Amino acid sequence: MRRLLVLLSWLLLLAATPAAAQVTASLVTTRDTVAPGQAFTAALRLQHQAHWHTFWQRAGTGLPTRIQWELPPGWQAGAIEWPTPTLVRNTAGEVSGYGYVGLLYLPLTITPPADAAAGTSVTLHATASWLMCKTVCVPGRARLALTVQVAAAPGAVDTAVASAIAAMSMPVTADGWELAASIDSREAILHVAAATALQTPYFYPLNAYVDYKQAQTVANRGNRALLKMALDAEESVPAADHLRGVLAYTDADGRYRGVKVDVPFVAEAVAAKIGAVSLERESAATAPVPPPGDRLEERHREHSDRKTA
Repeated sequence: MRRLLVLLSWLLLLAATPAAAQVTASLVTTRDTVAPGQAFTAALRLQHQAHWHTFWQRAGTGLPTRIQWELPPGWQAGAIEWPTPTLVRNTAGEVSGYGYVGLLYLPLTITPPADAAAGTSVTLHATASWLMCKTVCVPGRARLALTVQVAAAPGAVDTAVASAIAAMSMPVTADGWELAASIDSREAILHVAAATALQTPYFYPLNAYVDYKQAQTVANRGNRALLKMALDAEESVPAADHLRGVLAYTDADGRYRGVKVDVPFVAEAVAAKIGAVSLERESAATAPVPPPGDRLEERHREHSDRKTA
């Protein structure tokens, strides 16, 4: 009930407050010329001022960014493909949710109808809404448009836009990884045997009953990791559920990455068989390990500076 009241308060504020300049929004596409029936990539581009953030699909105390499309008949827009998030904190240093800083692209797929007329120009309209926070939170909203030309064959790729979208850390499927999860009355546990060495692992849960506010207990060595996440006492755990979310980590080259997690809960004795490290053996690594959010913000700023130079 408390969470519902908070959400309703944010929705009322969002409806009453105009967009502010702390985050600027635009629509971009990798192709200005598209072909009938052939999907292309577009993105909502959000440029955050320093120290401001917006939110991931599981936002914590905030609200996720939304796009409401107004498309011509037959045109279709897919869901947002969310980049790997980072922790966002309030001025007291407490975790307030999961989100993004700096320069952000939220990609999605748009598909024209097979009977789209070649030689025409089509304008796609959308309303983007978000919650942006620094020391206070302010709702943002922007009415946006994207115009594309329809031709018999798609046009050349806009390499600047394509490269900017490719620079986002998009979660990938866990091919070559072993993942197993267990749960009890107090916490969810994720065992990891990765396909590569990983540093500073952190799990971003989609499950509402995994508490985003509590520090995670993490042990990792080489390509193995063990993460323990406290449960939210106000949320119930459905029977036969899966642990879902994104496991973020830094690879051996210092790049921030993410893998998708969607594994059923099993008994802890079964989950531990993948051979992950134990907290008992890795006692020095049991302190909560935050993800490299500050370093990610620096990389976003560097990327933004290169584009505007």
